[in-house]
Amino acid sequence: MPAPIRRVDKDGFPIATGSFEELAPQTVDPGFPKPPRYAKTPSWIWRWRWWLLALLLVAIFGIPVVNGGRHMVALWLLRQAEEHEVHGNLPAAAANADRALQWEPDRFERWEGYWFRAMVRQRMKDFDGALADLNQLVELLASAPEPSDFSKFLCDAYNSRSLIEESREMHREAIDDAELAVAFAVPEQKILALNNRAYVWARSGQKLEQALRDIEQVLKESSHDEGYAGYVDTRAYVFFRLGRYEEALADLNSAITQTGQEKEASTRMLNLGWGGQPFGDRFNQDGTLLSDKLARLNENLAVMHHHRGEVYDKLQQHDKAETEFHLANRLGYNPAKGIY
Repeated sequence: MPAPIRRVDKDGFPIATGSFEELAPQTVDPGFPKPPRYAKTPSWIWRWRWWLLALLLVAIFGIPVVNGGRHMVALWLLRQAEEHEVHGNLPAAAANADRALQWEPDRFERWEGYWFRAMVRQRMKDFDGALADLNQLVELLASAPEPSDFSKFLCDAYNSRSLIEESREMHREAIDDAELAVAFAVPEQKILALNNRAYVWARSGQKLEQALRDIEQVLKESSHDEGYAGYVDTRAYVFFRLGRYEEALADLNSAITQTGQEKEASTRMLNLGWGGQPFGDRFNQDGTLLSDKLARLNENLAVMHHHRGEVYDKLQQHDKAETEFHLANRLGYNPAKGIY
């Protein structure tokens, strides 16, 4: 059945049934075109509008969002670096710290990366790199609105930088940093900061009486500390600088005996662990920490034997002095590598 033809007037509107217009009906083709209401916008104009809107949103919100994402990546890389460091993979730890610093968009927030990488580089004996990182760290934290909020990190940074400077015979700089470390030290850091300052003073031959008072205070407050033998060695070196050689020798004998016993105990623990199984097999983290401790004890013994050699030399016991120097060198005594 064919479709009925619509009845429309001259303007194109339908004619109601029964109206007078039916007297003069008009047959109109069903495909009669109607004028469009609006002109169609070309597609390329819409595309440009969307691009402009996107650029506007990026300008308003994009930079903080992108920077926030970069900061999260930097933190994740730093946590990965810490995992590598705990398990003794120092090159991987340093590489992750490098990437973390590259990803961190905020200059001030890089301080944690500099701090961590400086500690790793020190363990790797890369003292040039460590010193560069410590310089960056101190500059950033000292410029903070409240540097006292970062006292703990500033104390550690000044301590570390002081010891590197002392190994390079930069006595004035080392003393300045050692004194700043004491100034920024929080209560739990006071003992280490005073010990380091006393040692720097002793090596430079300055303020020896003050150095002796400081180290006596340290020994009084740290009799049960793990580092006690190292503090005894510091006092021995102060005695040596004061010309009190017999007292220095007595302290060194005590320090070497105590450190040797600690080394033997750590070696047994590393080799046997619990239940006859090595720590390294069961608890990788604990095994690694024990290995680090053994390395540190060997370095301490190297320094102590060298100090005892210096004392024997002053006591005109040159054969014993030569034996001590030889042993110290065999254990790794080397100021250029921070073992002094």
